Amino acid sequence: FSAADGWNKSSVTVRLLKEKEKWADESEAPQLEVPDVYHRSLLDIIKTVCRDPEASSYQWIPYKQFWRRPKNSSDRTVDEESAEVDDIRIYSELFNSDAMLLEYEKIRSQPPDPDDPPDTEVAIVPIMLWSDSTHLASFGSASLWPIYVFFGFISKYIHNKPTSFCAHHLAYVPSVSIRFFCLSCILLMWSYLSFLTSSKININHSTTQLQLPTYYDFENVSS
Repeated sequence: FSAADGWNKSSVTVRLLKEKEKWADESEAPQLEVPDVYHRSLLDIIKTVCRDPEASSYQWIPYKQFWRRPKNSSDRTVDEESAEVDDIRIYSELFNSDAMLLEYEKIRSQPPDPDDPPDTEVAIVPIMLWSDSTHLASFGSASLWPIYVFFGFISKYIHNKPTSFCAHHLAYVPSVSIRFFCLSCILLMWSYLSFLTSSKININHSTTQLQLPTYYDFENVSS
């Protein structure tokens, strides 16, 4: 995790939840500080992807995709004949989804930045976050819990190619030892399984929040 590649090391604090237990305020709940969280700036990853030479081939503008069914096709069933539908909407990528089209129209309806040239086009950067814990060996407990990013303006057929290197590692969720969980449950008299599940979820969410840029971060990005 080289700093030259944009990696930072931080710690995250999570609140520990307990079944059937309530506190007047979230700040009163017991907390756990998890050190050695390695993460990168999401905004830096976005800028790197947008400046890539392949960016000209990305699908920056969403669209609707249809399949026009041949009227004289012999494969049509009775139900298809009675429906009398020729154009069928196809959902195959994020950039031809209704959600993407809606957000694109929202951006286009906003007034342009007065500092931008008049021919500046607007676009969406669709971000897809994924996370899963991965075992590194067939034997033993060595594992990693990465959070990685895909971008929705790149086709899923390119995403599926390992040689395309479309996945960008954003952070690594640290593994808290089982010994710590057992000791915490004994001291707090909590259910081990519920404590383990809620703690892992909260650690994941807190790690993800480290990468989320603020509104002012985007305001300071030059075109």
